[in-house]
Amino acid sequence: MLLEGITVVELFPNLALAYATRLLSDLGATVIMLEPSSGSDIRKMEPKFSDDDESVFHAYLNQGKQSVVVDLADTDVIVEILKSADIFIEPLGQTIMQQYQLGYEQLKDQLPSLVYASQSPYGNFGPHQDRHSSEIVDYATGGFLYYCGDPEREPLSVNGYQSSWHAGMHVATAALFAHIYSIRTGIGQHVDVSNQETLLSAHVWLISSWLEEGEVFTRKGSGLIKCKDGYILWGLRTLDVFLLMERPELMDDPKYHTDTGWRDAQPEVEKMLADYCINKGMQEIFEFGQQLRLKICPVNTPQDLLDSEQFAARDWWKNIEMSTGNQIQIPTPPWKMNGEQLKSLLPAPSLNAHAEIINKKISLKQRWPKLNTNKPLAGIRVLEITTAWAGPLVGRHLADMGAEVFLIEPPRVQPTRGHHFPGGSDQIWPHFYNRGSAFNQLNRNKRGMMLDIRHPDGQAQILEMVKNVDVIIENNSVHVMNDYGMGFAVLSKINPKLVMCSISGFGATGPHAHYVALGSNIEASGGLVSQTGYYKDDHFGSGTYVADPIAGTLGSLTIMSALLDAVASGKGRHIDISLQESLTTFMIDNILRYQINGVANPPRGNKSLTMSPNGVYQCAGNDSWLALSIADDIQWQTLAGIIGQPTLATTYKTFAERKANEIVIDEAITYWAKALDHNQATKILQAAGIPSGPVLANWEIAADPHLYYRNFWMEGVHPEVGYQRWEGAPWKFSETPATMEKSAPLFNQHADEILREFAGRSDEEIAKLREDGITLDRPSDIKLFVP
Repeated sequence: MLLEGITVVELFPNLALAYATRLLSDLGATVIMLEPSSGSDIRKMEPKFSDDDESVFHAYLNQGKQSVVVDLADTDVIVEILKSADIFIEPLGQTIMQQYQLGYEQLKDQLPSLVYASQSPYGNFGPHQDRHSSEIVDYATGGFLYYCGDPEREPLSVNGYQSSWHAGMHVATAALFAHIYSIRTGIGQHVDVSNQETLLSAHVWLISSWLEEGEVFTRKGSGLIKCKDGYILWGLRTLDVFLLMERPELMDDPKYHTDTGWRDAQPEVEKMLADYCINKGMQEIFEFGQQLRLKICPVNTPQDLLDSEQFAARDWWKNIEMSTGNQIQIPTPPWKMNGEQLKSLLPAPSLNAHAEIINKKISLKQRWPKLNTNKPLAGIRVLEITTAWAGPLVGRHLADMGAEVFLIEPPRVQPTRGHHFPGGSDQIWPHFYNRGSAFNQLNRNKRGMMLDIRHPDGQAQILEMVKNVDVIIENNSVHVMNDYGMGFAVLSKINPKLVMCSISGFGATGPHAHYVALGSNIEASGGLVSQTGYYKDDHFGSGTYVADPIAGTLGSLTIMSALLDAVASGKGRHIDISLQESLTTFMIDNILRYQINGVANPPRGNKSLTMSPNGVYQCAGNDSWLALSIADDIQWQTLAGIIGQPTLATTYKTFAERKANEIVIDEAITYWAKALDHNQATKILQAAGIPSGPVLANWEIAADPHLYYRNFWMEGVHPEVGYQRWEGAPWKFSETPATMEKSAPLFNQHADEILREFAGRSDEEIAKLREDGITLDRPSDIKLFVP
C-alpha cells in the first residue's frame, strides 16, 4: 500500500475527520481513533438497522481503523500516542486544545516533525473563527447555496453532508503535502482547514463572475428533461441533439449556426427535446445519446447506482459486515491504481478495541532531496495535458505547493479560455483567449505551451519530455492517450518512476468507459440530482460542475500518495479517477439510508432528517436569505425567544413535534427575519449560540471580512488582464503557505523554453515545429471567433 508505514491519529472524530482518515486508510495508512469514553458521535448517527445497533456511517467510515479511549485531560497519554504518529488531526480548535496543553504551539517542540491538522467551519483565526455552524450554514457561506434552485424561490441546498466531505477530502490532501515537507526537512507544521474555504475552492466562476464581469452569479433553474420513466440532463448543448431527436435536417438550418441564433433558439430546442423524450425510456435516451457522443446522462436513484453495470464492472461496491452481523454495501475508493490491491475491508472497531496495542513509528527509506525552500514539492516536475476543470485544478494544487507544472494545450481554444471575460469583453477581442477568467484562475503558477499531440511530431515531444518529469496529469477522453501512443504502458517504459493521473467521466474501464460527460451531467448520473429539489419529482443540479473539483482534489491526494511510494520504491503508478464515482461518494448518505429502509429519500428542499428547524429564510433586501439549524431542544428554546415566539417552544418541545409543524415554525422565523438584513440576523443568532449564517452571493463573498483577515485571496498582475484577485488555496500552512508566483500563461507563452529545456530541442527544431503547425502562437480555430 502506498502509505504503508504512515500513522495518522484523529482526535474525537467528526464526519469530516472520519472521511479524511478513511481516504488515508484506503491508501494504506494506519489510523488510530482517539475517542471519548462514550464513543465518537459517528457511532450514534442515523441511519441504523436498529436502535441498539451502531451507525452505518461508523461501518463505512471507520472500517479497518483502531480505537483507543482517551480523556482530554490525560495529556501525557495523548502525547505518548502522538510520538508514534506522522499526522495528527483534530476538530476542536486551538482554543480548546490549548486549555489541555495540546495546542500546536505547546506540542511542536516535543514533536518537531509532526504534521498537526485542525479542521473547523471557519478556521482557527479570523473574526468568525468561533461562529457556530452546520451543514446548511457552511453551504450558505461557502457560496453554493445562493445559486442552486429556482430563481423565483428560496435558494436550495444539496442534501447530505457536503461540507463535511469537502473538508475531509482537503484535510487529507493538505496533510500529505505537509508530510512530504516534514520528510524533506524534519520540520512539522500546523495545517488549518476551514470548511468555508474548502467549499469556496470548489468553484471556478463564482467570484470571478463578480470581480471580473460584474455579474451576480444566481439561480438558473433546473434544465432537466422528463422521460417516460425518469429524467435526463443534457450537458453540453450542441447541434448533434437534432440527431438524437431524429431531425438531422435541422442541423443545416442557418438560424442555429450563429452564437446569437443558437442562444435565442434554446427554449424552442428544449421544447422539441422534451416532446421527443416524454415517450422514451431514460436508459434508451442515455445509450443512444452516448452513441452520438452527446453529453447526456440519466438522473440515477440510489437503486440505479447500486445496480449500475458500470460500478459492477469496476467492482466498486463491496459488502461489509457490521458488528451485529448486518451487511451493507459501501463504496470502495473512487480511483483505481495499477499494481495496487484494494485494502482488505475489515470491520469498524468496537470502542477501545486497541487500547493495548503499542504502535511504533516506522522510518521508511525516503530518497527525497533536502529542501532549501518552503515549497514541499520543489523539484517535482509535472506535465499536464488537460482541459476544462478537474485536471487543471490538480495541476494548480501541485503548482501552489512548488512543483514545476508545464501545461500542454490543444490547438483549439479550450472552454476555460473561451468564456467569462473581464468586463464582459467578448470573442471579438484579438487576444480574447488570454482573458478567460476560469483559465487564469485554474492555471496560476504554471508554464504553458500549445502542442498538437494528434500529430506524430507532437507525440514525439511528449515522449521526450516524459524522461524529465515525475508526474503526468491528463483528463482527456479515455482513448486519447492510448490512441496517440502515450498510454501509461508506453510512458512507464520510458520513465519507470512516472506517476500518471487520468481523470475521466466514468473511469478507464467498464461498459461506460468511453461515454462522454461534463461535471454537470455527472451530477445526474452520480446521484446528486435525484435528491436535490423542493419536493418529490422536482429535481435540480447544484448549479455548477461540482464533480470536477471533487475528482480534482482526489487526484491531488492520490498523486501525493503515489509520489511518496515512487520516491521510496522507484515504482511509478497509473491512477484512474472517475468523476461519477467521486461524486457518488459525496451522495452516500442517501444510498446508505436506502439500504436500511428500502426507500430513497426524495428531494426535501432545505429540510434535514436530523435537525428542525433547518432551512433558508428571507431577510430584508433583494434576494437576501438567512440559513440556520437547530440541533437540540435548548437551541430551539433560545431561538423561539429570540424571534419573539416563546410559546412555540412550549407547544413543540421535541424534535418530532417540530418536524411535524415546520410550516408554522418557518413562517414565524421568516416574519422575524424579514425585518433584518441577513448579517444582522446572523449576529443576533450567533451571540446566542445558534448555528446560522448569511446565504452569501458572490459580491458578498468578495467583500467578506473574515476571508480578508485570513488572507484567503491571491493577488497578481496578468500581462493582458491587469491586476486580478483570485480564490486562494483551501489550506493554511504555518511553514509552507501557498503563494502566487506567476499568473497563468498566455497562449503558447513558454513553448520555446519548455521544448528547449525538457525536450532538448534546438532553435532550428523549434522553428520547424512552428512551421509544421505542431506548435502555434495563435489558436487554430481563431477564425471561428474573429470576423
